[in-house]
Amino acid sequence: MSGESPAPSGPEYLVEGLSVDRLEAQFISDQVSIIDFGESNEMHSPPKDLEITASFRSPELLFDNTIGVGCDLWALACTIYEVRARSPLFENFMDEDDEVIMQMVPLLGKLPEPWWGSWKARVNPDTGKPYMLISTLEELLSGSSSSGDDPEGKKNEAGGFVVQIEESKVVGNLLRGILKYDPKERLSVEAVLEHSWFKR
Repeated sequence: MSGESPAPSGPEYLVEGLSVDRLEAQFISDQVSIIDFGESNEMHSPPKDLEITASFRSPELLFDNTIGVGCDLWALACTIYEVRARSPLFENFMDEDDEVIMQMVPLLGKLPEPWWGSWKARVNPDTGKPYMLISTLEELLSGSSSSGDDPEGKKNEAGGFVVQIEESKVVGNLLRGILKYDPKERLSVEAVLEHSWFKR
């Protein structure tokens, strides 16, 4: 920005992310590569803290710093949503927990106690009332709403549909099974792998 070198601590240049919507078919592959295992740990030996952004943190991690398989499943659900909808489930510009919780509550409902009572930002400053349910996962995925704005599905930048209504129902069912406040109520890893969305 200033024209001065960012060395020694800053990168020499930045590369903007590429929108898949604008990528030619010849560059798209059905072969998946999983990279960056920097936060990987043995299941029976979890770390004391997870260095993941707030948008992927589960409620038990946000409130109690409780780490377990449930955190991984929650992060998986957020990732599946982002890959299919091409936008994050929980936007988070400042990497602040409250910013994510403010979006979590309208989508998933009131937090269980003691989290609800301990959450200082539970009241919407614009209305003075607690946050309310605004959309279902299926509506967010398909881009439709109860008003029926777009009955066919969520459109990408090029005007094509990102997630068709039919798929939004199936993936919405999967995500709803994972995105439970209580980790014991979430689908198990085995149930996730057996879900019909993975069989499509």
